[in-house]
This record gives sequence, structure tokens and C-alpha cells, in this order.
Amino acid sequence: MKLTALLAVLVAATTAITQEPKFYLVELTTNDSISATIHFLCSQGYDRQDCLHDVAALRKALAPYPLELLGEWSFYLVQAPEWKPLARSHGGPAVSPAFTLLLGHATVMDRSLFSGSADRNIELEKWSGMPVGPAFVDFAVTHELGHGICQEANERLANDYGKELRAGKIPQCKNAAAMEAGQARK
Repeated sequence: MKLTALLAVLVAATTAITQEPKFYLVELTTNDSISATIHFLCSQGYDRQDCLHDVAALRKALAPYPLELLGEWSFYLVQAPEWKPLARSHGGPAVSPAFTLLLGHATVMDRSLFSGSADRNIELEKWSGMPVGPAFVDFAVTHELGHGICQEANERLANDYGKELRAGKIPQCKNAAAMEAGQARK
């Protein structure tokens, strides 16, 4: 009896830990040039006005870049309390502000990039060596776009591709098939 109860508690705890947050699609009418193939979602429980504010900030950060190379793509914004368990569950460092799921054609971002607490901002600054602000957001966004555009899992190469994007260039992906796949997804 005790063993059965213990197993039930362990299964329930494991299930609770590994549950992914649920998300809702954000429809935002804007005058920017972002394609309808790019989708924005916020985790449930995200205050609607905060979500709209952060999606607008993300759209502004993405606007200068060749998003058409992503094809169909989704950007998920996650509330700060959900971030670290989610990042860990996908094998990433909890301190990182974003990660990309290549097979899912998705980038997941910590809302702290746009509206972080003082403690989280300090943590991000220590981790990145950059002050949190527009330049840091641009760095994070272009790094993740490097993953997505080039279908690249390698972090160093994603950094290189992000640097090319920030310089106003189309990344020269090592995997030529990735660029062709991006063109085909359009």
C-alpha cells in the first residue's frame, strides 16, 4: 500500500514537472512588413496587455531581418516563472533567454527579454556579458534567427549567422540544403 502511494506521488510529481505551458495565438494588427507565415503566441496566464506589448516589441526587433527565409515559423513568449523549467526540459541552460526548436519551426523566448525583473536582468547580464536592453534583444533575436534560417543546431555557427544578420547580410549557411528548404517553405 505504501509503495503504491509513493509511486502515485512520484508519477504525479514527474508529470507536473514535465508539463509544457499552454499557449494562445496573438492576432496583432500592425503596419509592419512581417509575413502572415510568422506566428506569435503567449503562454496562458500571460496578461493580455503585457502579451500584446511584448509581441509588439518582438515584432519591432524582428522587422529588419529576412523572416521570409524562415517560411512558416512561430515565436512563443513564455512568462518568467515558467521559463527555467521549460528551458531545462528542452535541454538548454535555464539562464539563456531563448531557444529554437528546428523540427518544430519555432523559437521560444523568455518574456524577460522585454520586461525582466531586476534580478533576472542581472542574471542575463552576468550570463551574456551584455547589458539587457535593445542591443541584447537584437543579439538574442539574430542568434535564434541564425538557428532558424540556416536550420543550424550548432551554437557557434548560429552566433556567426546572427552576426551576419546584424551586419545587414543574408547568412551564408554551411548547410546549403537549409537555405533551399527555407526557400521551399515560403
